Amino acid sequence: MFGKRNRLYIFHETVEIGDEGSTIDILLTPRHYLVRKESLPVKYPFQARKLAPSIMDDLLDDGEYEYIVYRDNGEWVFIAFDPEELTERAILMGIDPDNIGKIYFAQQICDRLEKPLRLESGEILAVVDGKATLMPGALFDDGDVGSVSDTEALRPAKSYAQGIRRGRFIGERESYILAGALAFIALLFFVEGMRYRGAAEAEAQRIEQAAGDDTTLAGTLTRENILSKYRKIDRRQREIRERLREIASLLGRGVLLRSVKSDEKGFEAVLDIESPSKKGIVESKLEKMGMKYKSSGTTIVIRESGG
Repeated sequence: MFGKRNRLYIFHETVEIGDEGSTIDILLTPRHYLVRKESLPVKYPFQARKLAPSIMDDLLDDGEYEYIVYRDNGEWVFIAFDPEELTERAILMGIDPDNIGKIYFAQQICDRLEKPLRLESGEILAVVDGKATLMPGALFDDGDVGSVSDTEALRPAKSYAQGIRRGRFIGERESYILAGALAFIALLFFVEGMRYRGAAEAEAQRIEQAAGDDTTLAGTLTRENILSKYRKIDRRQREIRERLREIASLLGRGVLLRSVKSDEKGFEAVLDIESPSKKGIVESKLEKMGMKYKSSGTTIVIRESGG
């Protein structure tokens, strides 16, 4: 059974959102992204996405942009936005950027804008030449525009983005893949825990055999031996699980987990980084987390030895 949807807000420069700390979804107006529509001889989204930087290049200022690409009525829609700008705006609006869930774009609701909408800021959201556009409210009479009484009615059918923190920005499909990967890691730890449990039971049986008929001695020896031997292992496994959760917070578009392995000596995680700027961001976060790492080219290797 699916949980209740997050509340959807129109994310607009002049609108303050009163957030109580719960996760919210946002609909970006054209003030916070750039869009271009092109007819291209490509079949799949991943092919079109490779072309996004060159197609959008002449529209963009300096900055590090993320790209969304999808097909609409036979054309490819290219959207570019700067997560850093969105993060700064969210903070000014009183929103914790980490509390932003799904991201939608006004371009996705052009089919619902047959009648322009007046936003709380007074500006008008309308469609011009097939693109969602912001226009001055003074150009329209009240009878010519609608108002936003229910933001949920504006929610597009699909979200192409999740979260705005740079280094955390991932598409909805990628978020499911990441969740699956983390679930697999959790399963590995469960199996590892069962292995240690089996070893502990074997140890207890060995001690009981050595103690013979003295059940009191056997119980005392078993308890003290097992606690001493496996307490350290259990503590280290908890530390590794916590570290992996921290590493997972770094993953997203442009930051991929290539491999992770652990044993009684510690663990090692290898990250592949898309660009030098993102690599610098990841390195800075690792230093704040107190993690030891080595970097070479586009790869960061995180290593921690057993304590």
